[in-house]
Amino acid sequence: HRSVKYIEANYKRVDLYTPDLARMSGMGETYYRSIFLSVFSVAPTKYIQNYRVEKSKELLVNSDAPIEDIATAVGFANASYFCKVFKSLTDMTPSEFAHKCGSLG
Repeated sequence: HRSVKYIEANYKRVDLYTPDLARMSGMGETYYRSIFLSVFSVAPTKYIQNYRVEKSKELLVNSDAPIEDIATAVGFANASYFCKVFKSLTDMTPSEFAHKCGSLG
């Protein structure tokens, strides 16, 4: 799917929005969301969040960068929102994940 490839190539962009993906795909936003959900079983916004969190896990494990830097590196506007999304998807904070995986402390 073209828009998924676009998401995966551009996930670091803070301005990655569903209306733009729909337009790029030549569809109306509502129809795009519906098709995306039926194909991937998740809304486009949630797909982007999941992808960003997976990329952040790689950074948390393989670097000693601060949480703030990791948040912006994967496309979140700020560390607070990143931590909220990360915890909602993993049931732990980024710091807890990093400690569990042995990259911090």
